Amino acid sequence: MTNYPPSSYPPGSQPPPYSSGHPSYPFPAQPGTPPQGQPHPSFPFPSQPRTANFPDASTFSSYYSPQEPTPQPTGKSRSRLVLTVVAVVMFVAAGVLGGLYIAAGSAHEKATSTLQDKKSELTDVRGQVSAAKEEKSTAEQNNSDLETKNGALQPCVEATQRYLWDGLEGEARTAAISAMIDACS
Repeated sequence: MTNYPPSSYPPGSQPPPYSSGHPSYPFPAQPGTPPQGQPHPSFPFPSQPRTANFPDASTFSSYYSPQEPTPQPTGKSRSRLVLTVVAVVMFVAAGVLGGLYIAAGSAHEKATSTLQDKKSELTDVRGQVSAAKEEKSTAEQNNSDLETKNGALQPCVEATQRYLWDGLEGEARTAAISAMIDACS
């Protein structure tokens, strides 16, 4: 067992009993085996407790101070905390509502655009419907005019058919020609 030079230890202290000359490591070389230089602990613990060679607390008096209790939050700091939490919550809520407002505005613009498109399509369809109604009215007027003319021409057609198909001769034929001329004029 190699010892460190006495100058490396603080005055009045000795090297630890488990020192082997190398820097000590907290873990053993192989799991399950105790570090070299230390006795194997027996369970239950031995009847005489081991005493450690710790330095006296008075040597660290400049570093040691009794711990003071932590101060309880006062009403002022508690109110600051509450106001900070409320401010953060309101900031987040404002962000969410702002996002919703922008999204709603975009949706409103889209709906307005779609509505204008549909209104223009409806105006076009109404124009087509009125044009179709006018064409229908004109066609009906033409039909009634043709029916009137057809009714007026019907005696001429009947007289012509009688002259051509009845096979008339002589005076009957001459009478059929004059009836046809009277009906068709």
